[in-house]
Amino acid sequence: MYAGGGEFTPRTYTVSPNARVTDGWAYEKINQYNLLVFGPNGFYRVFKGSFGAAAAVLQTHISYDIAGKGIHLQVGNVGLAVIQVRLFDYYTQQTAQRLLGPNQIFTEFYSLEQFYGWYDITVEAETDSTFQRRLAGHLETGKDSMSDPAFGASLF
Repeated sequence: MYAGGGEFTPRTYTVSPNARVTDGWAYEKINQYNLLVFGPNGFYRVFKGSFGAAAAVLQTHISYDIAGKGIHLQVGNVGLAVIQVRLFDYYTQQTAQRLLGPNQIFTEFYSLEQFYGWYDITVEAETDSTFQRRLAGHLETGKDSMSDPAFGASLF
């Protein structure tokens, strides 16, 4: 795990299956955060945002659907403001938008069959230009797979 702005030294964790790791960073003097998480087999997460009354407060969660050959992305608004959420899929190059009121949740299914189980989705909030969640990785099925079709492509 890295702080994108270099504010903190990188941290390394070894986590067993179905386990959780909890840690904290002292952001009291900084009004924005930018954390990058790297894991095995293309697992990548970006957590960017800010603190304060104007900050978007969205939670994201991905669950694997092996039988459906895809993932379910859940986005929830745990803040007090209505937020226009923008989803960008790097593989299909498609953008979708959803309006989320306070305490509302939506779930979007992404079929990964065409991309051999690989996914890379960015979640942004129109009301908060600092907010971003990037969720990338591979749907593990226990079967042989293909290399990431975007490997070596300029997606960033």
